[in-house]
Amino acid sequence: MRILGRLGMYLTLTGVVLATAIWADAPPAPWYLQPIQKIHMGLALAIIKAGLVLWLIAFFAKPFRRILICAGVAVGILLLITLALKADAYALRLRSECLLADVRSLQVRKTTEAEAQPVLQKWRMETVYFDPGKQESTVGIWTADSITSMEARHSPNDAMWVWVMRVESASRFMGWRKMGVSALIDFRKGVVWDKRFIVEVQTSPDKASTDGLYGEVATNSHFFEGSSAGSDGQILQTLVHPDYVAVQHSIRIYPDFMKASALVVLFTPSADPAVVRHFEDFDFSCMTRWFPCHKVAELMPTAWTQFQEDQPRVLAAVKQLKCTPEKVEAQARNAQVAAVVEATGNRTEFVNGQDHEVVEFRLVESLRPDKHWKTAGNGKIWVSPWMLAHNSTNASLALPPGQRFILLFFLDEPRQGPAMWPYPCGVIPWSETNLALVRHAIAEDARADDPDGVE
Repeated sequence: MRILGRLGMYLTLTGVVLATAIWADAPPAPWYLQPIQKIHMGLALAIIKAGLVLWLIAFFAKPFRRILICAGVAVGILLLITLALKADAYALRLRSECLLADVRSLQVRKTTEAEAQPVLQKWRMETVYFDPGKQESTVGIWTADSITSMEARHSPNDAMWVWVMRVESASRFMGWRKMGVSALIDFRKGVVWDKRFIVEVQTSPDKASTDGLYGEVATNSHFFEGSSAGSDGQILQTLVHPDYVAVQHSIRIYPDFMKASALVVLFTPSADPAVVRHFEDFDFSCMTRWFPCHKVAELMPTAWTQFQEDQPRVLAAVKQLKCTPEKVEAQARNAQVAAVVEATGNRTEFVNGQDHEVVEFRLVESLRPDKHWKTAGNGKIWVSPWMLAHNSTNASLALPPGQRFILLFFLDEPRQGPAMWPYPCGVIPWSETNLALVRHAIAEDARADDPDGVE
């Protein structure tokens, strides 16, 4: 029986070593592993099974005391695996903190690509976008726990995919959770143009039917993405703080599963660095806790607290709208499109049980270069009180036909309304003073000739 037990032990160890060598297929593979990695994983698992069967036969033939010792060893192995998974999580936490520090060191519109390379070369990078004609590129950095990294290297069509899924399932019983951190750095004309830092952590499903948390801090040239501006009113936040908006929603991280509770904070490049750092306060302990974080407020505590405090301030600013020259100038700096227009008519549109005041207009002069308005000079907008930069029209949303206005707006895909959405205080009466104010704001904006404003 001793010989049988040792044979089973040696077979099991051989199979484990072989399976580990096949599993470690991260490129570039060393030359001595390449022949082994051509072996099918099923053979390694068959060797392990055969060794375990022989070992179990010898195991039950031993005295009871030896059985207890062997059982203790088995429990010890499970504990070691659990500790190894936890150590892997702590290693990811350390890498995440270092990556965040490196991303913070890259100053938007200031750090050159040459200056950024020594920082980025410490990480495994991938060029996710490159356009030599426009001198634009995007570099992506991604780091995750070992099991998630293994999953990323395979697809459902690979022979290894089934085994990866089985390892994931078994690891969940020992406290493993899918985790990943990524950074995207945009370069234009040799300068850091925009950057994003994203943290994804899997957790147990809660009452909101989410099984993950998603936190993101990013810079944007202008606030006009559908997630941060539009009919949902997120753009109204710029009445209180023109250089950032916070968006709380649900997002599906992976196509088939993991609906996450998300908090996204977007900044303009002119945002105060101290404010940006204030919102970059990620709690990376969500990666290493024995009991997972369940709310995005735990992942981004400072950003969530500020987001909650800002909501009543935004509502108050809308109810007591005061479009001061400072607010108009801030909106003009941020506007995706700015133009002088002439109102041509007013009407009402009935959508989803509500009446919306609509103003039609024609383009007189485009104040920002925009390809969308080179071929079409007419448009329409839904008018809301928070769009009007002159108190005299607050009683009526109708803009007199034939009268000229300065319009600050962004273009969004039409859903149930027009594709043109004015910014807060974005409908401004035309006057030489107001036109000079808007032109000055656009001239101050280094993004006015995006990306040609960079030298």
